[in-house]
Amino acid sequence: MVPFLGSALGFGFNPGRFVTASAELRFRNPFGVALPGGSSLYFLQGAENIVTLWKKSTLVPGTRIHLFFLKHLFGMPEEAIEVYALDNSGIKAQPLPGSNVSPHHRIHHLTHTSMLKFMGGAGLAKWYERWASIFLKNLQSLDLGEDWVEMPDLMDFVSEHFGSAVLESMCGPTLRKINPNFMQDLKDYHYGQPKRSKCIPEWMMPQAYAIRRKILSNIKEWHATARKKTKDNNIIQDKDFDSWWGSDFMKDRQGVFEGIKEFDYEAYASSDLGLIWTANTNIVPSTMWMILETFKNPITLARVRNELETSFSNDDAVLQMKFDSQTTQALPLLKSVYAETLRLRIHVYAVRYTGNEELQINNWVLPKEKVVLVATGPSHMDKTFWNTKNGLHPVDQFWADRFLVYGNDPQSGPHKHVAPPVSSQATQDEAKMPTARAAKEEEAPEYTIAGTEGMWIPYGGGTRSCPGRFYSKHVMIATCAMMVTMFDMEILAGDDALRMNPLFYGFGGQHPIGKVPFRIRKKRGVVSEQ
Repeated sequence: MVPFLGSALGFGFNPGRFVTASAELRFRNPFGVALPGGSSLYFLQGAENIVTLWKKSTLVPGTRIHLFFLKHLFGMPEEAIEVYALDNSGIKAQPLPGSNVSPHHRIHHLTHTSMLKFMGGAGLAKWYERWASIFLKNLQSLDLGEDWVEMPDLMDFVSEHFGSAVLESMCGPTLRKINPNFMQDLKDYHYGQPKRSKCIPEWMMPQAYAIRRKILSNIKEWHATARKKTKDNNIIQDKDFDSWWGSDFMKDRQGVFEGIKEFDYEAYASSDLGLIWTANTNIVPSTMWMILETFKNPITLARVRNELETSFSNDDAVLQMKFDSQTTQALPLLKSVYAETLRLRIHVYAVRYTGNEELQINNWVLPKEKVVLVATGPSHMDKTFWNTKNGLHPVDQFWADRFLVYGNDPQSGPHKHVAPPVSSQATQDEAKMPTARAAKEEEAPEYTIAGTEGMWIPYGGGTRSCPGRFYSKHVMIATCAMMVTMFDMEILAGDDALRMNPLFYGFGGQHPIGKVPFRIRKKRGVVSEQ
């Protein structure tokens, strides 16, 4: 039997503290939380348990918590939510046993299949190419010269220039023409999500609900404009992208919704709001942290630039980086920086539902019709698992090399290793920061996440893992490569401002608690002293 720890009060008031304390108490074993009304939910932890859950993802239907998000976070009408609630057919082409949902009401399968088509194979490469073109134009339009220019917040900078490119590459340019401040409104909307998730009524937080109505209105106007323009012109500019709908993915979603009589235009807008928010909520803050950690440490910055210089013929080749495994294979350090960023900065819940039968997870039995949460925090911050080089690189600190394996260093790689204690300060300093003297010894490291199954889980896992994970990886790496190639940057924020905001625990990419001022200029050959 899975034991219960605490109640919804402790979980709801401070989820980060509650999950961390409960996870330590249970140490890699599951635990339950009592909810009002006699209900409950379960937390699963421990690599073996998590991997087993991933393998059984095809056996469980959509989660009830999804319905909660549709209603309280995205404002979907009740009639449309009922379509999701009644769909017990799963996400695979073959419906789950016992399901009698009609083909056009298989909303989970239809939207999941459309998403996989867009975010995999040729669709993925085309999405990346559109994003790269838009983002590069955004960077090239910045009015920057060789003198430093101070800016108030790196998060706003990344949202405005990087996040807007993600939005336009998926939805086209019309949304931001309707509302030029759309990215700022989306950020304000995100800041209201923790309170909406606690069902705080509108009269207590009118601005949070007002910004959601504004965004939904923008999306409905975009949909109406796209429908009219497509009908009037009867011309699709490109089979994969047009200036009204954006990607073919967005057009495909409209086709899915049109086949469901319970869906009205309000439901269309709510569903697309959920998609747009999800597409930004992890990748924008994660990209900000990756840029910050790279520029913040001069040695990391120098090593990343050296890796790019040895992998590409010139700066233009970096800026035209293609979407392929051969490109990223040559960038082990950047991939390690990417993986370490997600390990440290993603705190999210992977959500599953046990359905109509109990779910056996190794030695544990989870009751039927229960929500199961896998919090990334306990796995990502497990001091007994992650390699810290005998405490030189604690799990709560960023270490660019954590996911690199050096052939001549048996203590390298993401796993915990037992090694003799590092005694002298000089040895500690050398172990912490690779130097020019040690560069030869560090040639040709290999990036790896092998052996981290169930421990490195920023995208969840199994058949329900985040379908955008390949896109996220490449655009984060490409963004960092472009930034260090085009600009010099100095982070001006102190350590207090860079602490993660506990308000967003469980909501994916974490935000810093304060603004992150910085200064930026076009890249020079040598970075000037402050």
